[in-house]
Amino acid sequence: MKYIKKAMPIEAFQYKGDFTIPIWAIKAYKDGLLYFKDDGSLYIHTLKGEMKCDLNSYIVQDVRGEIYPCRQDIFEETYMAVEE
Repeated sequence: MKYIKKAMPIEAFQYKGDFTIPIWAIKAYKDGLLYFKDDGSLYIHTLKGEMKCDLNSYIVQDVRGEIYPCRQDIFEETYMAVEE
């Protein structure tokens, strides 16, 4: 049997190494879910544990509010922008 992913809107931004981020990510930063380590790398506390955010990866907030990193190539194969 084959399946297709249900269309679910998400919030996301591409991490470019700076700190220009949307409001929902600022809240995650203040809550300690997004944080920088001493080496300057960005990390996220997820349900699966600590995950590093590589440069140019996307930071995704799903419909349940969970935040996680997604590699650029996977993000671009999986998602497309929608007009608001």
